[in-house]
Amino acid sequence: MEFNRDFIYTLEPEAVGAQAIDDFLLTTRQGFCEHFAGATAFLLRHVGIPARVVTGYHGGEWNPLQNYLIVRQYDAHAWIEVWLEGQGWVRLDPTEAVAPERILQSADEVFSGQAGFLADRPLNTWVSGRWLRQLQLQYDALNFSWQRWVLNYHQQQSNFLSQWLGELNYQKIALALLVPFVFVMSVLSWILLRSRPIRSDDPYLRSLQRLLRYLSRKGVERNPEETIRQFALRLLPAYPELAVSLQNLADVDDLIRYAEDTSPVHYQAFNKAIKECYRRAKHLSV
Repeated sequence: MEFNRDFIYTLEPEAVGAQAIDDFLLTTRQGFCEHFAGATAFLLRHVGIPARVVTGYHGGEWNPLQNYLIVRQYDAHAWIEVWLEGQGWVRLDPTEAVAPERILQSADEVFSGQAGFLADRPLNTWVSGRWLRQLQLQYDALNFSWQRWVLNYHQQQSNFLSQWLGELNYQKIALALLVPFVFVMSVLSWILLRSRPIRSDDPYLRSLQRLLRYLSRKGVERNPEETIRQFALRLLPAYPELAVSLQNLADVDDLIRYAEDTSPVHYQAFNKAIKECYRRAKHLSV
């Protein structure tokens, strides 16, 4: 039977009419978890098997800093429970039968264009490495503590804070709230300072600018929006030897700009790469 092999899981299905289940089963055959769960429950009930739709969340992300599970809106899911004699209600997820090649889009792909997607993760656009991921977890843990200790404040925490701070007053409460805020702002400032552009009076940068001016006089000019590596890739078809030298220079440039620690060896390699670029460009016609 081809019927049960033609269904596609997508988070952007075609619109259905008033008979949503009929349209899903017989016409569009495209939908997300609620479509699959509702249609499966309907078919099971039709043949006399008790079934019900259950909604909740699937998955999540464990935050080891305070040992709790982060569950976000895009983790929402729907499945069914089937009543089996002698076993009771048994969980069944119809979407597990969908082959991976028939899943058109992930949640990230669908929701990334929506303004509300990942709104609860303000550092999401920065998260590109392990240490930034750790910062995201720290931020979430801080927000979790704020929710638990401030917004959901009750007598037990009041007694704890009274023992910790003594007699409560506005100054002590303000201090308790200010300390984590200053910590977070310090971390963010450190990130911004690390990513700041190199000063124009830096000898290293001046050497790089002199090389680019020299290449410009030779008729090989870098576009303002190009990095050294992009510049090299553009030159590769016409000036392969110069392009290879520029790619080597780009490698050293990345080390100096973004490495945790730089040493004299890095700058020696940079000077060597600069000289090699001059040597390759020497024979270019103006």
